[in-house]
Amino acid sequence: MGTSRDYDGSPNWSSTKAQITAAGAEGEPSSEQAEKVLAAFVQQLARTEVGGFGPKYSPSASGGTSRSSGAKGRIGGGGGGGRGGGGRKGGGIAGGGARQVAANIGNFISTVAKVGLAKALEAIGLKSCEGKNATEVTLALQEALGGPSSLVDQEDLRAGLGNLMEELMGAATDFTELEEAFQEAAANLGHIIERLFSHYIFERFCTLHYANLMNRHGTENAQSFFQGIKDYISEKMKLTGQEKKLGDVDWKGTEGAGVVEAILTETLEIFSVAS
Repeated sequence: MGTSRDYDGSPNWSSTKAQITAAGAEGEPSSEQAEKVLAAFVQQLARTEVGGFGPKYSPSASGGTSRSSGAKGRIGGGGGGGRGGGGRKGGGIAGGGARQVAANIGNFISTVAKVGLAKALEAIGLKSCEGKNATEVTLALQEALGGPSSLVDQEDLRAGLGNLMEELMGAATDFTELEEAFQEAAANLGHIIERLFSHYIFERFCTLHYANLMNRHGTENAQSFFQGIKDYISEKMKLTGQEKKLGDVDWKGTEGAGVVEAILTETLEIFSVAS
């Protein structure tokens, strides 16, 4: 884990930042501490347009926060090559913003369930992926579905998507096994989208607070604190699940936008309420 200059984001984050800095003084947080700091953070993230969840999804939506610092030291960042590369190359789906990437994921996995992985990849400009191994395909998908990554929050979103792709890939090693993994994921697509949002929340949490905690309380305490936050998010996700049938949703239109908005609202509610 490296070190870096902190990324401060908006001045609107100052009170939340102070709360998180205080909570991280002793390293690993209790469940109660994790709940409280995430509630404060997610509430701020939900109402922050630049660098947060921003405006509501539309197929052409994009946006972000201009990059102002180098690579971040952090826990478990990036997954699946999440920090690699610049903007999206070649074909694929126009993206930008957590809502649109969620719609991209919904559309792609639904397509895999209907026509198979090869045709779904071809539909987003990745015909050359057929026959490649599972890791190669998921890296290409991260690039194609993740939208731009030239801005800080876009990079966080791409990293969150990379972590989700690693989860979906599981033990799959070849093309056929990966196709089976995506077809299985299609049966619980709402939860897949919830998990994308949860990964993004964690990546933004790291971006805005890791370097400050490391500078104030030391690397060991910072690592322990952020691992505790990551574990808390993972446990919360295990207790949730969307049972809606989403296979026939028009993810590219207003129907898809509405479904994404509903899942985002439910995800934010999971983390934004503290006892």
